[in-house]
Amino acid sequence: MKCVYAGKEYSEGSLICVNGRELKCRGDAWEDTGLECGQQNGRADEFPEITDEERVNFETKMADIKHLRGWNKVFADHWSVREDLNFFYFKAAPTMSHVCAGSLIQSYKVPKEDVRFGSATMCPPGGTFYRETDYFWP
Repeated sequence: MKCVYAGKEYSEGSLICVNGRELKCRGDAWEDTGLECGQQNGRADEFPEITDEERVNFETKMADIKHLRGWNKVFADHWSVREDLNFFYFKAAPTMSHVCAGSLIQSYKVPKEDVRFGSATMCPPGGTFYRETDYFWP
């Protein structure tokens, strides 16, 4: 489902700021969260998760395929911009060619300081890595 505001479509769970109030997309309608703009923060336990039965090989556009949004924070007032962040964690290990490879296990928000822009992939020690997709500031 998608909500529409000012001619733009927003995905389920998106937040917008209208007249100082924060609204959240539920189904195809906007609901008042009861908060002023900027008071609500995303919680990891609210994010969608891919179960073991749904494990698949990594695909860059998995967010579109699974309709997952790890975090959607959208301010649609005149002076602000839209931000869509999609992060995925994998169990993985570097290959001989130093490429991370593995299977998608869940969708999860990465702390802002760990964000790499574009389609960057990080494969740190321990064999877990994340890939960021569809990061944009229209």
